[in-house]
Amino acid sequence: SNSPSVSPLASPVLPLLQPTPSPTDATTACVEDASATYFHKMVDDDTKPRYKTCKYLQDEMVKNSKKVEKFCKMKNGHDRVPPARDVCMNTCGTCSRADMSINASNSPSVSPLASPVLPLLQPTPSPTDATTACVEDASATYFHKMVDDDTKPRYKTCKYLQDEMVKNSKKVEKFCKMKNGHDRVPPARDVCMNTCGTCSRADMSINASNSPSVS
Repeated sequence: SNSPSVSPLASPVLPLLQPTPSPTDATTACVEDASATYFHKMVDDDTKPRYKTCKYLQDEMVKNSKKVEKFCKMKNGHDRVPPARDVCMNTCGTCSRADMSINASNSPSVSPLASPVLPLLQPTPSPTDATTACVEDASATYFHKMVDDDTKPRYKTCKYLQDEMVKNSKKVEKFCKMKNGHDRVPPARDVCMNTCGTCSRADMSINASNSPSVS
């Protein structure tokens, strides 16, 4: 009861774990020294560099802002003297560039591996889908070719192609390249996919059917 009352204001202030850059940092980076020199341009047939001060640009801004804008857009300095955009930042309106460099130096480095992995927009078909789509039924029928002066369609089974593959792969390749079916019977490339090596096309069609519709 005799202990002196302690004002809440007297409690110790704990230091922050991470020092916050003071507001003056950005301001300091953007304070423009009128006497600071920047590389203006090359003269005498590009043999001599001309340097100017920020005061020159400040005065020109009143007379001809387009002219100032032209010098402020120059990105290259000369002989270690920076261009106007890096020296006369208030006049050139490039203060945000200084802020960015300060933020970059103060921000903690983040490992690229730590970035979150975004989900793919298109679902990946399960391995069994591709396998099922690529199982070949030897008795399945495909449109082989037109015969009798192109008046009658001839159909064959995948078994025929499988047997031909052993004898004459070039012949099989020819039929596998045909893209058109006949009377709703597909060509070999869409029926005998293992033999024709067109399983990837089945995967593509699966992906198309599984992908979400986009309005």
